[in-house]
Amino acid sequence: MSSNAGRNLRLPPEEYAKRLWDWTDLNVCFERGIRLTDIDGFVEVGNKFLFLEGKPLGGRLPKGQKIALERLALLPGVTVIVIEGDPPFDVCGWRVIGKKRYTGDKDAFKKFIRQWFEWADKKS
Repeated sequence: MSSNAGRNLRLPPEEYAKRLWDWTDLNVCFERGIRLTDIDGFVEVGNKFLFLEGKPLGGRLPKGQKIALERLALLPGVTVIVIEGDPPFDVCGWRVIGKKRYTGDKDAFKKFIRQWFEWADKKS
């Protein structure tokens, strides 16, 4: 059995990092300094979408990423959460863009995400 069994990464973290794509060549496709951004986590359940973005405590979203995530959060069925701390290991709090800020540790965050899943998974 692989040492990565059950993990989201199918490769050891070091190997995964080596294989990340560098999108710099696409910079010329966009004006005004627009750059591609990454999403730290994404899942779809029952036609509901959850996007996760982790930032160090006190860290801020870059302006373009902030605008994009705020606009994304306005779409029906979309939840965007910014996690503060050193996710997924050391969570200090999180905020649901356009809604509320929460304080809590990793276990509280996991409980919150479970509640989101139960909401999203309800049959219409």
